[in-house]
Amino acid sequence: MDLALQPMSTSQLLDRTFSIYRKNFFLFAGIAVLPPACLLLAELLIVVLGFTAMGKAGGPMAAAMAGVAMAGAFFVLGILWMAGTALTSGASVFGVWRVHLGFTATIRECFALIKGSFWRILGIELLMGIATLIVAGLGIAVTAGAVLGLGATGASTGTAVAQVLVGILLGGATVVAIFFTYAKLSLTIASCVVEGQGVFDSFRRSISLTEGTVFRIVLVALLAAVFTLVLSVVFSVIPYLLGIVLVVAKGKQSMLFPMMAVKYCGDFIASVLAYPIATIAVSLIYFDQRVRKEAFDLQFMMETMGQPAAAPPPPPPAAEPNIG
Repeated sequence: MDLALQPMSTSQLLDRTFSIYRKNFFLFAGIAVLPPACLLLAELLIVVLGFTAMGKAGGPMAAAMAGVAMAGAFFVLGILWMAGTALTSGASVFGVWRVHLGFTATIRECFALIKGSFWRILGIELLMGIATLIVAGLGIAVTAGAVLGLGATGASTGTAVAQVLVGILLGGATVVAIFFTYAKLSLTIASCVVEGQGVFDSFRRSISLTEGTVFRIVLVALLAAVFTLVLSVVFSVIPYLLGIVLVVAKGKQSMLFPMMAVKYCGDFIASVLAYPIATIAVSLIYFDQRVRKEAFDLQFMMETMGQPAAAPPPPPPAAEPNIG
């Protein structure tokens, strides 16, 4: 617990993130499997149904049936993906909670101990998605309105240049607003899992705790995105491009299916490996902010004083009767 109960700089936090991940790789990679697995099933289903429809001369009726089957499967997989994301997010936070404080954790324990928080976590995930979409939608609408408004003033070289500049500036502002929204709401699930907060109380808690650390959270998100991109290139893009070259060279269209399957499996591996990075780092920021703002280190020591040395952190508090 060398860094667990003291404030961490950004470099220390990143070092701690990779240290926890390296020492508990199978724990966090195992927790992260659910959402990418649902996405992989959906992608493979597209490929299978698509190639099946192409190989059969069933006419419009067969195409319609394939479309209905695909829509139904996507609906089910979408629900499973949302549920898996909620379970994975909560279990990851609980795993970091225990490991960061020097205790052991298993995949089964992490999933079992957040069952009481599942519906609140799911509600948080949905509201965070809605908030991000609203910010993105408003930004795109303002950007499009400004660009089109300039275009309505007349066609000229100056107007075209102004449209490009305004589009870049407002588009950049939209991206900044999206990252800012993500950063302010990023500690919501940790507040829900660790403190047993309701949905809206968790949002208020996150907004309060993230004061002064928004840039650090955005940096973590960008690093996680870069890490994901690198893994995606290694496990997905390069094998897929090599496969396409092989298909073109041999002229066998039937090889497209295994090549697509290889790409999607590569995306699955990249997602499973990359997901824990952001989750661990954001969870550590949550604890670090509590140490800085609320002397969480002293609270923890007082709570554990007189308890057995091996006693783990308590399970998440029971769900509250309402979500407010």
